[in-house]
Amino acid sequence: MNIAKNKLQICIIMPAYRSADTIETAIRSIKNCSVGLKIAVSVRKNDVATIEAVKKLEHPNVCIIEQSGTGISNARNTVLRTVTADFYLFLDSDDSIVGEILEFYARDIKHSTEVCLRYCDWIAQLPDGSERQKKVPFISNRHLSCSLLCIENFLATGGTLLDKRIVDDIGYFDETLSHGEDWEYWIRVHRRYAFKKAPLIGLKYRHTKLSQLRSRPFWMQEVDIIRRHNPSKFLRMFGIACAKGRYAIYFLLTFSARSHIEKLDYKVTDFLWIPFALSLKLFKRALSYL
Repeated sequence: MNIAKNKLQICIIMPAYRSADTIETAIRSIKNCSVGLKIAVSVRKNDVATIEAVKKLEHPNVCIIEQSGTGISNARNTVLRTVTADFYLFLDSDDSIVGEILEFYARDIKHSTEVCLRYCDWIAQLPDGSERQKKVPFISNRHLSCSLLCIENFLATGGTLLDKRIVDDIGYFDETLSHGEDWEYWIRVHRRYAFKKAPLIGLKYRHTKLSQLRSRPFWMQEVDIIRRHNPSKFLRMFGIACAKGRYAIYFLLTFSARSHIEKLDYKVTDFLWIPFALSLKLFKRALSYL
C-alpha cells in the first residue's frame, strides 16, 4: 500500500488486540498536521470487535491491516512491510497523542534531515487515574549506550518517529522476543543513526496493572538482550542496573550457573561492580531515612 506522494508522509502504526474500548480515543487524539498522515491499524482477523470499532469511526485516514501472525512485533512489522511512507510513528491502541508533537515532527523533519529517530517526553496514566510525567533524558549517538539502556528503556515506543532509512537498513523488530523488543531495536539503531528529542510532551501512556507486572516474568529475556549486544560489558552494565534495584536478585542467583554452562571469561574486577552497586543502593536508601 502506498500513500499519495504529494508531500512527506507519516504512517502511524497502531497495533490493536481486543481494543474496542480504547481505540477510538487513540485515533481521535491524532490531529492533522502539515504532512500527510495515514493511520494503519494492525489487527488480527478474528478480533471482530476491534475491527468494527475502527470501521464505525469512518475516519478517512485509517486503514485496517490484517496481521500476518501474532504478537506486537509482528503487528508492527506487518505495517512496516505493507505500508510505504517516509516516516513511521508508533502508537498503541490504548495510548493517545497529546499536544503538538505531530506538528513539531512535521516541521523538524524538513530542517533536520540528518536525524533519523525522534522521541519525546510522555505522561504515564496510572491504574488509579493519577498521572505522572516521564522526562526522557537527552540521548544522541554520543550519549546513548548499552549501559544507559540497561538502567532503563528511556525511549517509549509510543510517540517515537522512525525514518524509513532505518527500516531499510536495520530491518524489523525481533519477533522472537516476547518482551523488550523495542528496547532491543533501539540498541541496534543507535549505533548508526542520530537521535533527537522533542522539547515537549507528546504521549499519554496508559499504565495498566498488567503492564506493571510484565517486567518480572521476562527478566531473563532482557538479560539475553544485553548479552547479545555487548557481552564484554555485561557485568558492569548489570552493576549499574543493580544500583537502581533492577534485576539484582535474579542476576545474583542465576549468573554463576549460566557462566559455568557458557564458559564465559570474566576478570575478577568485573564482579566488583555488583557489591559496589548494591552498596550504593543501600546508601541511597539510608539517606532517605535521615
